[in-house]
Amino acid sequence: MSRPTRPTRPTRSPRRALTAVVGTAVLLVGGATASRASWAASTAVGSSASVVAATVPSVAPVVAKRTDGTLGFSVAVSWTAVTVEGAPVRGYEVARFVTPLLGTPTRTPGSGACDAVLTVTSCLDTGSLLGLGGALTYVVTPVFATNWRGTPVTSNST
Repeated sequence: MSRPTRPTRPTRSPRRALTAVVGTAVLLVGGATASRASWAASTAVGSSASVVAATVPSVAPVVAKRTDGTLGFSVAVSWTAVTVEGAPVRGYEVARFVTPLLGTPTRTPGSGACDAVLTVTSCLDTGSLLGLGGALTYVVTPVFATNWRGTPVTSNST
């Protein structure tokens, strides 16, 4: 009596396996930072695969300069422009935080042009009375495409 033969497993192409491993690694690493990744693969024998990944860089530094006036003060905020693979980012999300003398920072709407996603690299927060007796800081986050963001960078206190 002969033994039954086991069905053989189909062999996988080394390139196909490599594509899967590299693609998975890109997704895992990309989850830790703001990234953009794409890859192209084919199941045809002898085909090639490629992987491309990019990150949205942070702006640096964010500088806030306070100017006192008779009716409060204004704060000029500026930062460096960034690109992703040579393409400009969609904009820069600017957030203002007020820290009372003995309190914790709280996000508050900015006034003037510092409370939005901006396409320029500076803004002027005017009529700022909320920081009196405390400090103001600004956080700038580059935004690329629809949902890709760089690491937020905090300004000096004013």
